[in-house]
Formats: sequence, C-alpha cells, structure tokens
Amino acid sequence: MTEDENLSQLEKAKLSDLLPGEEALILLVKAKGPIRRRLLEMGFVRGAHLKVEKLAPLGDPMELIIKGYHLSIRREEGECILVERCESALPSQHPHRHAQSRRFALAGRLRGWVKRILTSRSDRRP
Repeated sequence: MTEDENLSQLEKAKLSDLLPGEEALILLVKAKGPIRRRLLEMGFVRGAHLKVEKLAPLGDPMELIIKGYHLSIRREEGECILVERCESALPSQHPHRHAQSRRFALAGRLRGWVKRILTSRSDRRP
C-alpha cells in the first residue's frame, strides 16, 4: 500500500468518530429503511460538507452544522454515515477542549458498558 493510499484510508471514518471542530464530506449513508430516508431528507447526501460543533456531556448526541443549520443526531445514527475528513479541518485549537471532548466520548461508552452489565445481571436473577 502506498503512502497516499494509507493517508486516504486515515481520512475516511464514521461520522461518530469525529471530534468537535473537525469537518468532513459525506461519502456514503449505510443506514436502511426509514432512518436512511430521514437522514437523506435532513441533508446527509453524498458530497455534503459538515462540521462537528460539539458533543453532549456524555458524548451522545452530537451537534453538527450541515448545509447552514444546526442538527443533533445520535451516535448510533452517526455510525451509519461514512465521511472523509477535510484536510483543512483540524480538531479544536484549544487542547483542553479537545481532551475534554475525548473524556466525554469515553464517558458515553462507559455509560453504555455499565448499562449492559447491569441489564445482563438483572436477567440472571431468579
């Protein structure tokens, strides 16, 4: 694999993987059924430019700016959208804010894990 192909692979990601301040172009919407139709109606079409404005305190939902308006979507919906990071887009220039958004994303994942563990334990009780 050449260096250019390697870089190209690094620039492609799921929308849910982006951090506040990052910008991207939509490549593909992989969702099916009514969710796909709704995402397309809201402007998630191939080639559309978007920016991650901010994340909620626990990392879900995420606020985006797409086609000039603010939109919040769940992380699970963001998993269905393949994007390509824009070269001009860098994560937030504030290092503390960048670290904080990573903590929030981790807190959201941790909350999901705890919920799954507690749910599985309650299923085992007689």
